[in-house]
Amino acid sequence: MQYRYGTPRKIELSYPDDAAQGAQQFAFAHYSRYQTERVEISFNHRDADYTVFDYTENGKRSAGVHVSTVAGNSAEIRCAGEIMGTLAPMGKSLHCDTDSALNAGQCH
Repeated sequence: MQYRYGTPRKIELSYPDDAAQGAQQFAFAHYSRYQTERVEISFNHRDADYTVFDYTENGKRSAGVHVSTVAGNSAEIRCAGEIMGTLAPMGKSLHCDTDSALNAGQCH
């Protein structure tokens, strides 16, 4: 598993360098209740925290990546167009993010 940012011709960020190590580098968080599902996969690279998210609430879906730096800067890039696939099945391969409020300190 590997996170990549950029264009097919110019990848600006590829994490981790070795995709075979990806499952150990990413953390998984999940929350669901009636008409709501929130899934996040997060990692830290250099001085930034990255969270890839997929949220559904009352039939509306949003997905993208949120980046925040140690210096306090943050940015969010949302997916444009139709969102294909889902992050939820990846939870079987990634470790639990016990720091995430979505997990309430534990994974199921």
